[in-house]
Formats: sequence, C-alpha cells, structure tokens
Amino acid sequence: MSVSQSNVAKATRLNPLRVGVIGVGNMGQHHTRVLSLLKDVQLFGVSDVNVERGLDVASKYQVRFFEDYVQLLKHVDAVCIAVPTRLHHSVGRRCLESGVHVLIEKPIAASIAEAESLVNIAAETNCILQVGHIERFNPAFQELDKVLKTEGILALEAARMSPYSDFFLLITSMKNPKSSRKFLFTKCSASTFPFSLKRWGPICAFTLPK
Repeated sequence: MSVSQSNVAKATRLNPLRVGVIGVGNMGQHHTRVLSLLKDVQLFGVSDVNVERGLDVASKYQVRFFEDYVQLLKHVDAVCIAVPTRLHHSVGRRCLESGVHVLIEKPIAASIAEAESLVNIAAETNCILQVGHIERFNPAFQELDKVLKTEGILALEAARMSPYSDFFLLITSMKNPKSSRKFLFTKCSASTFPFSLKRWGPICAFTLPK
C-alpha cells in the first residue's frame, strides 16, 4: 500500500473521508445520494457546469457548490467523476495531479491511450484510480456468478423490470467482425419494457413484448 493509499485508510478510521462529486447529472446524482449515506464519508461538495442543477443538488444535500471543480479539489481527499466521457481524461488528470483519489464513471476514458495515461498518472501520484463498475458488487450478480460456475450456458436472457424513458436500441450484426457492421436504431417508449436480449453464438436479437 502506498503512502497516499495508507492515508485514505487512516482517514476512514480517524475522520470521515472528504469526498466531492464532479458532474451531478443522472449518474452523478446517484453517487451524491449514496455518498451522503455512508458513515465514513463526508460529502463535502459538488460541481457542475450547469449552475442551476449544481446549486439544486448542493441545496438538497446541504453541501457546498463549486462552479469550478478545481476549487473543490482543495477541500477533498477523493472525488467521484461523472462528467461526459470525452472529459474523463482531462478532469481525471487534473484531480490525480492534485493528489486527489478518483472514482470515475465507466468507461474510464474515450480511448485506450487516454485510459493508459490516467493509469500511469495515478501510479506516479500514488493515488487510487477506480472505475465505477458498481454492478460487479451487486449482491444479485455476485450470487449469480456462484451459481453459474457449475452450469453450462447455452443462451442469455436479460430483462429490465424498471421503466426507462425514451431511449435507442442498437442492434448490431456481428456475423463477421471484419466486415462493415449494419446498424438498426429503434426508438422505444417506457411501455415497451421489459425486453429480452438473447444471444446464440454471434447472433443477437431483442424481443419486445406486445
């Protein structure tokens, strides 16, 4: 464990870890809510380019709002980054170079080169860099992983039970990865859910209820 990482462990034992959230859109608000509930964490503040939204979230959780996220970095030990993917590298880099530990929403960056850059900077600054693959820690998925270890998988079916506002389904032909892929976009409303995703070999198909 590095000196910086050791300091994080000590902070949670002695004083709450001061954490901020950069980007309080859909995912950022989830991070903000969860952080506000953790006993070893002090949600210090939030930052967003949308001032009205940022102030609203800050008021809701009774924390400070920072229009410039760089100012937030002076007051926290770690941050959750939930900005658009194209900004992950620039924002993540600034945070790590400021000695602030980072939990960044997936994907880690917009390219492999940017991802490798963030990993290298984290190593150089002795900071923790974690990608937010939170579903890996979902108790349901962890239990499913145990069950499937002794089973042979023939097909996969996934169903979304909660509603989702208008979105786009993307169905991709995967028969020959080397050839140009064909795309089909279908706009669906919340009433079309749940849907099933089935895959047999290279073929993927979405089945929507009537």
